[in-house]
Amino acid sequence: DTKATSPMTINLTFGKSHTEIRWTDRREMTFADFGVILNKPKVGNKNGECYTPATFSGTARRMDQTERIDIAVLDSDCGHSLIEIKNALTAQGWEAIIHSTHSHMGDTTLIAAQPFEKWQQDNGNKGIADYLLEKKGYLPRILQGAEIIDEMRDGAARNLVVKHQPCPKYRVIVLLA
Repeated sequence: DTKATSPMTINLTFGKSHTEIRWTDRREMTFADFGVILNKPKVGNKNGECYTPATFSGTARRMDQTERIDIAVLDSDCGHSLIEIKNALTAQGWEAIIHSTHSHMGDTTLIAAQPFEKWQQDNGNKGIADYLLEKKGYLPRILQGAEIIDEMRDGAARNLVVKHQPCPKYRVIVLLA
């Protein structure tokens, strides 16, 4: 839902991927024009073209080189619906661009095994749904029937694959004053 109308000018830096080394593609545009760009996503790999909501004094994407940030980019990953997000923004009087993420409506989540197991030990052996509710903020409706279905290793790290209800995931972009 990218129907931004604000003529306020924002500055962003674009890259070919999140691993870009030299962030040199700086662009100035209206918030509404940025909404138009986001309304035409390119189909393909998640790790394709991207933006960072800042401009930098050099070519590195580093906090100590940040010169300007005009927007806040927030993730809504716990199952809130588009209507719930819109209502919350409207209640604050904020204009925003809202778009789904690559993992929108996914029904599995990968979590680190060790923190879950420590939490479980400290909390009377509660289950994975309680962990995702209490520690990760997932909504109860997403956690109905949640269960660990697999275990994966990424080098030394052990992760758990949790199956749950399809989970809406959105990015919310808000203008800063």
